[in-house]
Amino acid sequence: MSCARVRLSAVALSAACAAACGDPASFADAGPGADAAQDGGGEPPDAGADGGGGDRGDITVHVASHDGLDQPDEGAVVYFTGADGAVIDTRTVGADGVVVGTGEDGGAVTVRHAATDGPEQWWTVVAVEVGDELYFGRPATEGAGTMYVTVPANAGAIRYHMTGPCVVSYSAASTAIQVPLVPGCDATRPLVAVADRGAQPDQYILAPEVTPADGAELTLDGPWIDPVAGPTVTVSGVSPSATTTAGVSYYAAGRPAWGTGATVTPGTPLTVTTSRLAGLGDGLSLRLVAFEGRSYVFETYTSPVPASTWAVDATPVLPTLSEPDWNGSAGSWTVEQAGQADALFVYGEQTGEKGQTLAEWSFVLPPDATSVERPAIPGAPVVGLLAVSVYEIDVVDGYDAYRPRAAAYEWRGGGPWPRPASYAVHAMSF
Repeated sequence: MSCARVRLSAVALSAACAAACGDPASFADAGPGADAAQDGGGEPPDAGADGGGGDRGDITVHVASHDGLDQPDEGAVVYFTGADGAVIDTRTVGADGVVVGTGEDGGAVTVRHAATDGPEQWWTVVAVEVGDELYFGRPATEGAGTMYVTVPANAGAIRYHMTGPCVVSYSAASTAIQVPLVPGCDATRPLVAVADRGAQPDQYILAPEVTPADGAELTLDGPWIDPVAGPTVTVSGVSPSATTTAGVSYYAAGRPAWGTGATVTPGTPLTVTTSRLAGLGDGLSLRLVAFEGRSYVFETYTSPVPASTWAVDATPVLPTLSEPDWNGSAGSWTVEQAGQADALFVYGEQTGEKGQTLAEWSFVLPPDATSVERPAIPGAPVVGLLAVSVYEIDVVDGYDAYRPRAAAYEWRGGGPWPRPASYAVHAMSF
């Protein structure tokens, strides 16, 4: 693994100090490229022009909203910066959610999402290439329409939950439940009602074939049932001295339908005892979090669901990084032990005087990067960087393959759907 430095811009020391002190009114100097920070950037630089970096040309950017509605993020602003940190081009997202701007090989693309009720949301993808087609935005976590489901009362239940591949998981204290629907999912799929009984085990009603539709009403007659024993998973590669937790999710038609915790028995190999709903699921994912000084996250999937046992190799493959040296909106680290990775994610935020989060900024970097700096975008918030995470997905062939959808949460809660028949994801934060 080589040690590359990703340079986005220089950040003034005074701005970095202000960010460290939580000054919400502090911003970076306009810096190079300020004149280009208009919609469309005036006359964009000629394609192929040499601005001190690589070749220049078109980069296509799709921007979905960050509010969980998975709609075009009209009003979002896209900044195209060169390898030297200078702003080359700036575009504002219209109703179709797509812009084409002039970018540079080795440069970066930054999206400032349109305003929401929460903190400002900024994302930067580094080491882009001319011709890239990049996707930004949070996957659907809010409903595109509502179904109305009524379930029978369950003795001891304190809340009722609805889950399934076509619904946004939702809970209510009443047996009459409004269920938000996943956008674009109108096929017949299973629907699961969950009775949360506090200290007692949950019980369930499985409706195997439900066609979601906005405004539809559905009554589930029951009965409430207990889960049955699921596959026993033996996991090698996890340190027996690590504190490990586990959860499983059963999939239907390639999307999560129902998930639950699992019992972990330490040892070599480690054993995970699972449960399931009889008749539900054409695939099974296992998620482990092993803590030993820092958290190592491992997720794997298999289809069809194993009948009785499943052997999993969770041996860590990631590189080991040093403790990052954060300096306001810049940071660096070293590679202490080489390994496999597809990308790095760096997270930072700007906080106000009362500790409230005013802005969040996430960076997507190639796996051999050893530093990052916030780009010199006029008026952008000065964030304090907090953590770097390493991701490796065994079915993704490196950064060039991952870069297009990394900022759309792919493999981090946002698809791809349907999942491939098997995969493994390794992640660790430093």
